[in-house]
Amino acid sequence: MNTDHANVLACIFPRLMVWQSREKKIANVVAPFPQATIKSWAEFDTIFAAYKKANNLHFRVRSSESAATYNRNHAAEIPSNFPWSHRIFRCTHGVSQDARFIGQRNRKARYCVWLAHFIPTVMQMEDGHFQILIRNEKHTYSHLTTRAEAASYLTTKALLIDDQDREDVKTLADARALSKQITNFLNERIGLRITPQQTRNLIHNIVGQEAAEERLKNMLHALVQIER
Repeated sequence: MNTDHANVLACIFPRLMVWQSREKKIANVVAPFPQATIKSWAEFDTIFAAYKKANNLHFRVRSSESAATYNRNHAAEIPSNFPWSHRIFRCTHGVSQDARFIGQRNRKARYCVWLAHFIPTVMQMEDGHFQILIRNEKHTYSHLTTRAEAASYLTTKALLIDDQDREDVKTLADARALSKQITNFLNERIGLRITPQQTRNLIHNIVGQEAAEERLKNMLHALVQIER
């Protein structure tokens, strides 16, 4: 084993112990996916979005099979209005990120071992029509599913802030306010608990966007001068 591998194991092993201890401490049973007649993937997406919002959950698609692939391998074909034959959704706590050796993550690492998941699958009913059924569902989580916990996982684009909030954050950043101070400001403004890392990401996003707009403005100005 080389030194780099040893360093990686030394970094990750303590985290595994923490994750396993958390798994033993928390068994959070959340309501299962709503029972409904789902006739399309669009209907599924609508119900799924409401389910995640109501229960403060975050999922990621781990794999899927297109209807075209399914139809090539099965006699009973799925109608063309279904893009997929099935999709596997897994709680993001059951999805790990690669280790970072330098710098800061752009989002929180939250692997918790317990693989809450479900598989929406297109099935043919007895009367011949097709609909989406929820299969192999596990809805016990090894982590909290509070509103505050869910808010800490929002990406920069998903943060519930408006143009005025962004302008105020830029003003504070220009005034060299600490990220902790800006975080406290945002927590009071939007009523959710966000992390200092989210604040840093937001600042980088705002500054980067304005820098890009300024560069574009300068390029357009230069083109106008050339045309003259």
